[in-house]
Amino acid sequence: MGQDQERTTFEKLRFWCVCLWGFFGSFRMGELLSTQKRTFDPHTHLQWRDLDFSGKDDIKVTLKTPKTASPGGDLVILFEFPDKQMCPVTIFQEYQEEARAKGLWDENQPVFRNTDGTAWAKFEFQAELNRLMATTGILKGDEKLACHSFRAGIPSMLAALGTPEAEGAAKEWGRWRSKAYLLYTKHQLSLKKNVFRTISRLLLK
Repeated sequence: MGQDQERTTFEKLRFWCVCLWGFFGSFRMGELLSTQKRTFDPHTHLQWRDLDFSGKDDIKVTLKTPKTASPGGDLVILFEFPDKQMCPVTIFQEYQEEARAKGLWDENQPVFRNTDGTAWAKFEFQAELNRLMATTGILKGDEKLACHSFRAGIPSMLAALGTPEAEGAAKEWGRWRSKAYLLYTKHQLSLKKNVFRTISRLLLK
């Protein structure tokens, strides 16, 4: 998890996990993280009970009140990625072990929390992102990396292929469409897996 001595293993795993989920799941960060530290809304914020680990190589994440307001919520499926250090499933499993060890696993509490029990807020994630960008020197001049940048990554990559099929895949992956979402169906799982195979090939070129 790198040589950053300012952060604990738990903090590094939490940060990297949110980055991977934001990218591979095309999440809005507000769908993963609370807006405040001291309070959270169980009807909107992501809790442990919203995660389904029944699949062999995936994690199903139910968003109760997505921005698109899909009937019954929205479903995001995270698949295993061949590079384990960049795998949203593998890294989350490591994070989950750390969370359990620190007494932070509770099905009725936010998935991403601070060690004092408070919710890890979106503004805290952005501050950590800014700190790391400044430390590493990855960004130059006026360049910025915002929370929304993670959501746009994969759909932009797919859309750049320039085919109708790729455009459709980008809309599907980013959850940009008008039709009702098909929750927990084999058709949807198969479709997502096919799209993810394309994404993996692009990333591993």
